Amino acid sequence: MKLGLSTYTYTWAIGVPGRLPARPMTALDLVDRAQQLGVNVLQFADNLPLDQLPPANLEELAHSAVERGIEIEIGTRGIAADHLRGYLALAKRFDSPIL
Repeated sequence: MKLGLSTYTYTWAIGVPGRLPARPMTALDLVDRAQQLGVNVLQFADNLPLDQLPPANLEELAHSAVERGIEIEIGTRGIAADHLRGYLALAKRFDSPIL
């Protein structure tokens, strides 16, 4: 078993429809937080959809996680074929052991 964090851990800091904080927590903020807490797994769920990040941000996220020894797990919601293909590509990009 590995100890880690999920985006659901910080639901209110990330924001929900109708309740966004003044400065929503970002994917990179979560990597920083995981490092601060000394955990080496970070799971991104559907409340912070990685498919909506620009490619440059995804690369920065991947680099930051690898640099800090943090394993990324990819999660999503939905079963539409195109959506799943996109998330399979993200899982491959981040070497996620699960989707």
